[in-house]
Amino acid sequence: MCCSTPIATQKQLNEMYVGEEFDLPIRIATILNTLGVVMCYSAALPAMIPIAFINITLSYIVDKFFILKLYKRPPRFQLSLMSSALTLIPLLVVAHLYFSILIYTEKTMFPEMTVAGVFSSLGIGSSDQASAIESAKSTANTNDDQSSFTNRSTQGHVLPLLVLFVLIVTMEVLNFIFSYIIPLSAIMSFLRTCACSVVYFNCCGTRYKRNTKPPFSEVYACPFRTNQDIENATLTELETRIGYEKRYFGPEGKQKLSKVKLRRDPKTKKKVFERTWEVIKDTTGQYSYNIRANPEYGAHLK
Repeated sequence: MCCSTPIATQKQLNEMYVGEEFDLPIRIATILNTLGVVMCYSAALPAMIPIAFINITLSYIVDKFFILKLYKRPPRFQLSLMSSALTLIPLLVVAHLYFSILIYTEKTMFPEMTVAGVFSSLGIGSSDQASAIESAKSTANTNDDQSSFTNRSTQGHVLPLLVLFVLIVTMEVLNFIFSYIIPLSAIMSFLRTCACSVVYFNCCGTRYKRNTKPPFSEVYACPFRTNQDIENATLTELETRIGYEKRYFGPEGKQKLSKVKLRRDPKTKKKVFERTWEVIKDTTGQYSYNIRANPEYGAHLK
């Protein structure tokens, strides 16, 4: 043995070549840190955007190479880890718009211009362009109240940023309310129990559609529409030929006109209802999670 580290067991030898563990939470935190800094200060330093793009691209290439060649096989992370990281992206956009408004309204960098002055300089409105440009060039001293975010955001040249800022903040607040405080499922349940809503849904024909597909291990019975009787309900010629029939099926007192499939039992010579998995087996063959039961793969696995 030419190794400087003594190896006594096969387990110790395997651990030498397993590699380090890939720390996914640290990598996500690093990328979010990069995005946060860039989104906050890229309005003043636009060169940060291509630098961050190169940084994230190189991180992706290096991490992919190390995961395939160096790190040990990562564990199965839950989807909530990435979902939590993605929920921070809209907040970074809000921070970007907030800092952009503050940076673009700094009088040491840009002249002050009102909304009327912007429209006048573009030839829109009745104000004189010369006075608008002159007011844009004026950099009069302001007190602390005039330097607040409210006064800065009302300046004309940051009006599009303000509109986007208000829009995204409103969407995030509504998303938080309907996701955590008052879920949409609870609102829909309340509306369905309300008498006015029931009348509205019945009149407009937009009643909530329930799942009418039969259970996997129960009798295959697919109900027809409620306004059809046994004479009006139709089956295709192919369905009739392969054994489908129209029957009233269900518990006593709640029977519904349904499409069922029957087959003749070879022992009793009587017609019996087929279960859902048997119908799937006759049509597609993919009635089981066993890959050998799939005809497209079973022949190759024998």
